Amino acid sequence: MSNASRNDCQGRRAAAAAGLYIADTNTTNVYIASAAQLRRYTGDVLVGTELGARFFILRPRGRDYAALELETDLPPASYNLEGAAYVP
Repeated sequence: MSNASRNDCQGRRAAAAAGLYIADTNTTNVYIASAAQLRRYTGDVLVGTELGARFFILRPRGRDYAALELETDLPPASYNLEGAAYVP
């Protein structure tokens, strides 16, 4: 996951790259996980924690589910993740 900032070489805004965009209201940063990084989880459910910035993939397992915690490159901080959107 990385900090998102996309401008073309002439200073115009470029189209958003495919991926998951997550807004942090504490820092006003927007973080992105690219579509390529998430492709292996197609069909699964992704959930995240608001304050801890932890992300999990949920997969069905019989009558239950399995939770796989994803690794990120986010530094330790006081996060307040409030919104997210996936751009196909």
